[in-house]
Amino acid sequence: MFDPMDPWMYEICFPGAISGEAEVNCPQCGTTLTVAVDDPMGSQTYRCSQCETVFRVNWGQ
Repeated sequence: MFDPMDPWMYEICFPGAISGEAEVNCPQCGTTLTVAVDDPMGSQTYRCSQCETVFRVNWGQ
């Protein structure tokens, strides 16, 4: 059973909220990137290290 007081449950709902980082896939080449998450309810722009594509992630969705 899930413990609602477990802080990692918050991490599952809001990626990067506790650890400060999350994994995302580049929408162009599919490379898995570990990125810093400054605001787990906002959005941030990242650049893929493989194909140099710039993309935006909306963490609040």
